[in-house]
This record gives sequence, structure tokens and C-alpha cells, in this order.
Amino acid sequence: MTSYAATCETAGLDLLLVICELLVETDELKSPSARLRIDPTALAFTAPACEQEWPRSWKDCARFHVGLLLAYALADGAETAEQRLLLNVPRVREIVSPEKRGSAPTLDLLLRDRADGGEPYLNKLLDHTDNILMPQY
Repeated sequence: MTSYAATCETAGLDLLLVICELLVETDELKSPSARLRIDPTALAFTAPACEQEWPRSWKDCARFHVGLLLAYALADGAETAEQRLLLNVPRVREIVSPEKRGSAPTLDLLLRDRADGGEPYLNKLLDHTDNILMPQY
């Protein structure tokens, strides 16, 4: 998870949110697709099909995942030089259309495009957040 921590710090995104999303998207890292694969259609909600190869390392996976979230959070031109490197990770720009760039700087706006209105997804994120933050006895 050091790759995720460093990438989130560079991006200025909350590590807890990104890790909770990773857990939701990969069924707590148990799904067959968890093997260094994040489904961009689940993250981007309206992403086109992608034929390119998936990230091969956790570092690449973190850069791709965080780059996608950052593309939704920041309008084109609002990024720092370090953030621009994440936005230029292969496939991020092809998945997040120019019209969607900067359209979701907050979680509620990111979830609004989901067919289910985002509430079930939000509840899953909150469950993971609670599990991470609450003391386990």
C-alpha cells in the first residue's frame, strides 16, 4: 500500500477514500480481477471499452487508479506539474473524456452518474471506512 500512499500524497487525494474504493472495486482484493486490475468502467462509470494492457505492478495500478480519480476532480489546466504526470498515465485521458474532466471534485458528484444514484456504492465505501477506522475488539 506504500505505492497508494505515495501516489495519493502526490495527487492530493485522501488515501482512505482511494483504499476504500479499491476494496469495493475488487471485493476486498478477493476477486479474480483484483490481481493488479481495477475496472475502469466501474471507476469511470461511463468509460469506453479499453483494449490496452492493464497495469503490471501495484505502483502502476495506484498511478492509474489515482489518475482516474484526479481527472474527475480537477478541470483541465488546474493540476500541478506532479498531478499532470498522474493524469498522463496511459489510458487515463482516453477513459475520462474532456467533458468529464473536473466534473466531480467531491464524492457526491463522482457518484451522481451511477445508474443506482450512488447510494449502494456510497454505503459500501462507508462500511469499509468504518471497518478501517473503528477499533476492532
